[in-house]
Amino acid sequence: MKNIVAFLFLFIGVGSVQADCAMSGMDFFPRQKEISLNPMFIVQGYSRSQKTIESFGSRKAYLKDAEGQITELQLVEVLKGRRGVSQALFKVSGTLLPDRRYTLHFEGETEAEAAEMQRNDPSTGKRERVYWQTGTASEQPAPDPATKITYVSNKWQVFGCGDAANAVFKSKAGGKNEIWYKAELVENKTGEKTVFYIPSEEGKLWVGFDMCGGPFSYARKGTYKVRFTPTSIDGKQGPITQWMTFKSPYETEKAFGG
Repeated sequence: MKNIVAFLFLFIGVGSVQADCAMSGMDFFPRQKEISLNPMFIVQGYSRSQKTIESFGSRKAYLKDAEGQITELQLVEVLKGRRGVSQALFKVSGTLLPDRRYTLHFEGETEAEAAEMQRNDPSTGKRERVYWQTGTASEQPAPDPATKITYVSNKWQVFGCGDAANAVFKSKAGGKNEIWYKAELVENKTGEKTVFYIPSEEGKLWVGFDMCGGPFSYARKGTYKVRFTPTSIDGKQGPITQWMTFKSPYETEKAFGG
């Protein structure tokens, strides 16, 4: 969750936390550059960029290698968060070629979308379109079945231009490959359910929202339950955790941000 604020502020520049949040932005998973020959992808849109996510029901996304060969991405599902963020999950339509660099493209993409797919490449110091590099492995291993996820605490922080409310969990997963966590949050009183894939941030899972938005939201009082499904970047799923129950983060003593 914490990555959302950091990402959005890239579009704002350095300044006070009272600055406005970005009007749009996209993020892309996996974050690691090396992928297998049969990967999955997540495209995540914030604020106005949610329109891009919603458009994938009627237009294509695809990968292109250096020789111009195109591999279409098949839409698996679109998940809509509670506070200004949505994501689209894709799988490849066919096996990728080994040792190839693939860039991401959208059918009929706009200039704004093309700009949002630019990233700083640390190896070159230049801004480049988001890409991934295949190795030779046909698939990544499934998540470690011994992965442990435990509740840590609730956090409610108040800033000059908004607040952040999260339930924080600790994840201890083996292996070096990136893992996504399918989080299913249910409000016990209403039965209302929200599903979203979230990354681990330094071994922690943030279930909630930050100052500029997020997948989950909470009532001022009440109890919630959540469970997680560790998922590899190829879409292989590990064991689903048991439901874990906790109070709304708003019932935690608030802390004031900088």
